[in-house]
Amino acid sequence: MPLSRIRSTAIWFSRKLGCRRNGVQQTEAENAATRDMTGLSSLNTRCLHTNDKRLLRILLAAACLSLFLQKTFFEPDPGIAIRKSESVLDARVFFTPNRTTVSAGHDLTVVTAFFDIGPFEKGSPGNYFTRTKYYLWSRSLMHIQNPLVVFTDSERFASHMKEQHNRSMENVRIILLNRNSSWAFKLRNQIEDIFNSPGYPKHLPNTVNAEYACAQLAKYDVMARAARDNYFKTRYFAWVDVGYLRESRLESKFYMKAPNGFDDKKIAMGLINSSLSMSTPVNDIFKENMVWVGGGLFLGEKSVIIQHEKQFKQAVDYFISVRLINTDQQVIYAMFSKEGTNVLKPKVELQIYRPPGDNEWFYLGTIMTHMMT
Repeated sequence: MPLSRIRSTAIWFSRKLGCRRNGVQQTEAENAATRDMTGLSSLNTRCLHTNDKRLLRILLAAACLSLFLQKTFFEPDPGIAIRKSESVLDARVFFTPNRTTVSAGHDLTVVTAFFDIGPFEKGSPGNYFTRTKYYLWSRSLMHIQNPLVVFTDSERFASHMKEQHNRSMENVRIILLNRNSSWAFKLRNQIEDIFNSPGYPKHLPNTVNAEYACAQLAKYDVMARAARDNYFKTRYFAWVDVGYLRESRLESKFYMKAPNGFDDKKIAMGLINSSLSMSTPVNDIFKENMVWVGGGLFLGEKSVIIQHEKQFKQAVDYFISVRLINTDQQVIYAMFSKEGTNVLKPKVELQIYRPPGDNEWFYLGTIMTHMMT
């Protein structure tokens, strides 16, 4: 057997491995090497020189080793494969634990998300909320002991969250998704058209930045998906805004659980303004930027979360059809108002937790948060 054929065979092995690794097509040179490889099957090894036989054995051993390495290091890990529910939103798992070690008693998965829509003004002109703020606020989730599912369209934020939780990643699942495949972000053009219509009030950023409004609506989308997937096999799911716990200054381990007296058939939310009437016209709710309950944290049992997302989306679609939209907080108020209830007839009800006073945005989170002893 000529040495040139053995060299050609070596090229075939090396390029075959490289092709499998990088997903490239065979070149003409590789096709030629393949033909040479096919000829090996008819070789009479007795005609080979001793050195040629030794080299052939080395090549065959290398082939076996390359196959082993390919199976071990280059084939997708089924543990991080995209699940059916995730593929719906064109998502991929950025990080998932090899095994789940949910602590006993933590029967609640915390879900959060960060959509990189760039800096935006909030509250008053010139007051910008930046990526840096959200990265800083996300540190409040560093010590949480509940299972945590993070959705984001930013690989940088995904890496940030993974690094931040590097000591407790057995309870953290990070999912990268294409936000434009979410039903909430698909409404962007319609929402922007409403915001730009003559006379529509401007409330920063709620009725000014369409992507901000989409991000607020999308929380119900990803919450339902986390519940359907239920990777950590918990009974309850709590949505927590990335910055919701920023004022708590939690510097040690803590966990969240359903508040006392919670009804599994309802969605728990915290009251913000007790003076608002359920008879308020939905037009006023959206255009005057009214907030009845806070959307920074809400809680529900798995199946109820899924049902609630369906009725919430139905409400969003209806209000857009009548040229009204704002953030999720206005949608929730409007759908449970007398006018909204008559039209939408929501089946899942809210369980409202009332703080001692008004405008206590973090009250529900406070009564759900417990320090580890």
